[in-house]
Amino acid sequence: MGGLLCCFSSAADGVTQKQAPLASPQHTQVVSVESLRAQARKLGDKRHELSTESQAAWKAGDKKAAHDKSVQAKALLTKIDALNERCVAAIVKPQDLSLGCIDLHKLYVKEALALVSSFVSDHMKSKKWSHIVIVTGAGHHSKRHDQPVIRPKVEEWLKANKHSFVEIHKRGALKVDVPGGKTPNRVIVQDEHFNRHNKV
Repeated sequence: MGGLLCCFSSAADGVTQKQAPLASPQHTQVVSVESLRAQARKLGDKRHELSTESQAAWKAGDKKAAHDKSVQAKALLTKIDALNERCVAAIVKPQDLSLGCIDLHKLYVKEALALVSSFVSDHMKSKKWSHIVIVTGAGHHSKRHDQPVIRPKVEEWLKANKHSFVEIHKRGALKVDVPGGKTPNRVIVQDEHFNRHNKV
């Protein structure tokens, strides 16, 4: 897929520092994330099955079986959460968030919002940059047929927390103002597939 790339161009020294592709990580990472998500989904199906069996056992009067299956289902939930946490780490670790750009591709909405809250809070406190960029994607790879899932939720969060922002890069990213930000940064959001870029 054609991923979005964030990089930083220093206005002070004219040196361009470039991050690794955020939405198009190395193949080893893609395989790792997809593999972990697949494992989590498989365990999720098993957990649903156990929960259903637990309810059926309870209705049938077999409280012991109902309890045992409920305990097994809860244990699987712990494993699922651990797998998804590993996914988040694999996605975020290659990114240098200090550059004022975060890519939310491949994250679930709950994960994305937690990261956005921390990312925005950190930059609003440091005031290092005049603005920061949140790459949400335009929804082209969404299961909802080109309907973005993460971006509307991020926009809702930004509005609820009274942050000023505008959509950029054909609505694939959000540029968030940092009041009192010290340095006019030069974040570039680049679509590698089409080899086009926008300075924001």
